[in-house]
Amino acid sequence: MNNALYYSEFRGPSFGNSDLRLSVAFRLNSKPSNHYDFNICKQEYYEKKIRDTENVFYIEEYEVFQIIRNLL
Repeated sequence: MNNALYYSEFRGPSFGNSDLRLSVAFRLNSKPSNHYDFNICKQEYYEKKIRDTENVFYIEEYEVFQIIRNLL
């Protein structure tokens, strides 16, 4: 799956593109922020919804437990 996991300077991690997207709201003429204040959950690639609502939500922090690299 090409959209299983994505990460960039202003976005990420994102799972399934928008199935769970954690991102920083980009504002012109302002410094980049590390506050993830524009997060969405809209079912696109995953078989089941991750959240019941598609509204923008806010997070204070997140933790990555494990990353497994697939060499295929």
